[in-house]
Amino acid sequence: MRKFLALIVILVLAAVAPVQARQRVCDPFTTTPDAGMLPIGQVVEFAHWEGASAPVTRTGKIVKYYIQACWPGVPVIGLDPQAYVVDYGSADGSQVVLNRSAVTVR
Repeated sequence: MRKFLALIVILVLAAVAPVQARQRVCDPFTTTPDAGMLPIGQVVEFAHWEGASAPVTRTGKIVKYYIQACWPGVPVIGLDPQAYVVDYGSADGSQVVLNRSAVTVR
């Protein structure tokens, strides 16, 4: 029985090790972009909903990137695997994470 359990443990470790080695372990909020992403500091415009009536067009700068490929990562519903963190000069210092399609280069 011990040999059987040891064999199962070895098989599980062998199966998991290559998968972990291929994953990108990092903070999903990074300053390193994936290919084709806009640079940090790029001024962009986006529609920002304030209240329930209508969106307001805001201007901000890209300050970071959200890269979901970082492991372990849990996909955020509605957020692309590659998105931008934009600082739009809010009085409270808040920032917004936007899909690539939600920003327009200014």
